[in-house]
Formats: sequence, structure tokens, C-alpha cells
Amino acid sequence: MDFIKNFASQSTFESLESHPLFASAYQLAAIKRLERCATDDALRGLIANVLKPALLKAPVSSNCWQPELGAAMMAMQSGCYQKAAVYSLLALQALRVPSRWEIDIIDPMRVSIGGHLFDISGNTVIESDNSWLSVWSHAPASRLELHWVDGRWERAQAGSLPDVWRYAAPIFAVGGGVSDIYIQAWEEPNDGRQDIVAEWPLPYRADKDLERVTGAAAAIGGALDVLQDCGPHYIPWIRQLFRGVASTPLGYDDMRQSGSYLAHAGVFNCGFPGAPPSLAEVIVHEVSHQNFLLLNSLYQLCDDSVDGLLYSSLKRKQRPLSRVLFAYHAAANMAIFWSDLSKKRRLDDYYLREQQEMNDHAVDLYRTVKSAKGLTQHGASFFNALAQTMQEKGILAA
Repeated sequence: MDFIKNFASQSTFESLESHPLFASAYQLAAIKRLERCATDDALRGLIANVLKPALLKAPVSSNCWQPELGAAMMAMQSGCYQKAAVYSLLALQALRVPSRWEIDIIDPMRVSIGGHLFDISGNTVIESDNSWLSVWSHAPASRLELHWVDGRWERAQAGSLPDVWRYAAPIFAVGGGVSDIYIQAWEEPNDGRQDIVAEWPLPYRADKDLERVTGAAAAIGGALDVLQDCGPHYIPWIRQLFRGVASTPLGYDDMRQSGSYLAHAGVFNCGFPGAPPSLAEVIVHEVSHQNFLLLNSLYQLCDDSVDGLLYSSLKRKQRPLSRVLFAYHAAANMAIFWSDLSKKRRLDDYYLREQQEMNDHAVDLYRTVKSAKGLTQHGASFFNALAQTMQEKGILAA
């Protein structure tokens, strides 16, 4: 099970083959599920005549892991199968699969492609090849056109679209040799919920808050530069499953605030402002979660019925083993990150305290998971790969 190492840590990442295979398998499973659920003849025709032929042309790629695919899965859970089909087709645009399809959207629908957010309604026609994409929608019909430039979708037209599109262009982060991470603005709901999940595609904002998004893009670029300095495996590992950020305002500078969920694969919400080393830690944290989510969706890592609830020091409460392992994975990789960064640059007192705190969390969570009995064979391999790396870095006693 050497492939487990590729998902466990930036330090154990060895092969560019595992992530493309797993991401493609996840996409295929989602589309097969949609095919099983479809009962409407028009939807069946769209799946048979457009979606499945396009899927056959798609490369095996880690770019299958897209927030539109997460949106499709959420739409299926709600029984919105036409929406799920549209999101699934748009997810394929990340792979630049040539296609042409037409659909009648009764109620306006928020969609996204490569970080571009917009509404479609009425008779909608989408046509693309590997270098351009055209969306005709609304009545009277008008067009959004995107071109593939330097590894990302950019808007081809000058000027504004009609207001009915409610279009929001992404701003791209540039750093660490990466230039395709997109940033959009989002406001977290203030309703006391425990898990704050970004609704992707993000809702329309009349106030686009360009200053904050531009600052967030610059900060993420700086964080990617920090990660590039940490070692040769960081950027290749991060690029596999990291697509974009839903940026939110923080209550105070450098507060930690972020989250990853299957509902928006490849995208995480993150609070700004933040210094580059802090945001580099956040990226490691959230990309660890993205790796866990993809791996665990295809190979179950824990049986939560075995151990009951266990204490998670990171969340300071009792949680099922799968959530403790989820936290351990992120904490271990953050501790590894600080160990690697400390060998490249001197850490000030603030970051030395952060490093010690993360080391303590990683060790505490390690002990909790080690004492549990509910790890599957794949889960044990995953746990052991992290533990070995922590020992090699001196975070965990041999």
C-alpha cells in the first residue's frame, strides 16, 4: 500500500500517479451515481449523449478534484439531479474536454468554472474545446467567453457583462511557481453553527470587496513561496488537490480560521489578513484535509463503531476515531511543516510557540489514535506513515 504515503504527508509524497487515479475514480463514481438516480428522459439524454461521452475523452488527472464535483454531490443529496448534471459537466471544463450541450434552466442557477462565478438561466448553451469556452445564457441571450491562458481560465471579453449574469471574476494567487489558485470573497454565516461550510459556488456579492480579495491573493502567493522554501515535495503535493480559496474577514490579524469539506472539493475557506508563514501552515492544514477526504472516500480508514468517542486535543472535545485521525493528520503535517521551515529560516518567538503547540497536539493525537482499535488496514498504514515521519523529524520519540 505504498500509494497511502502519497496522501499521508508532503514529506512522504513520492509519486504523481496516485492522486490522478483517485481523483478520476471519485469523479467516475459521482457520475455513475447520477446516472442511477436520473429518472427524467431529458436528463437521461444529457447524461448519455453529452456527459458520458465527454467523460470518455477526459484524461486521468488530479484536476478531476474540483469544487463543481462537490457541488454535484451535494445537489444529488438534495434530489436536484439537473443541477448535479450541470455541475458535473462544468467540472469537466477543468480538464478542457471539448463538448457542446444545451439545457433549459427554469430557475436561475449559480455556477462556476475555474474560479469564475456567475448565474445562468433560461435556454443555456455551453460549447468548448481545449483552449476556449463559450456560455450563452439568459434572455435575450448574451455570452460569457473564457480562454485558457497559462494554465487557467481567463475571461476573454473586455467590459462588463449584463447585470443578470451576476458575474464575479477570480483573482489568482501567484507564488511558489504556481499561478492558478483562485480567490473569491465570502462571508461566513453568523448563525452559531459548528461546521461553517462554504456554499460553492459562492453566493453573489454586490460588494465584491476587491481590496480584500487582492490582499488575500497576494498573501496566498507569499505563503506558496514559503512552502517552496520548505522542501522540494511541498508544492508538487499541494498542487494535486488545491484549487482555490473562499476568503473571509478575520476578527483580528493572524487569527486561524479555515475549513475543508467534500461539499467543495479542492477549495477551502480561509480568514484574512495573515502573515505568509501562518497562511503556509493553513495551506498545509487544509490540503492535508483534502487528501484525507479523497483517500477516505475510496478506502475507509476507520470503523467508528469500535472505539466510541475519543478525546481530540485539537478540538478539545470527544469525537469519533475518524475525526481524531482527521485532526491528527493535519496536526502532524503542520508540525512537520514547522520543523522543515525552522531548518530554512529562523523562527521568531510567535512561531516558535506555534511550533511547540502543534508538536504537542500532534503527539497527543498520535497517542489517542495509537491506543484505538478501529483503524482499518489502510488506516493503520496511513497512521504509521505519519508517525514514522514525525519520528524522523524529532517531533515524536522513536
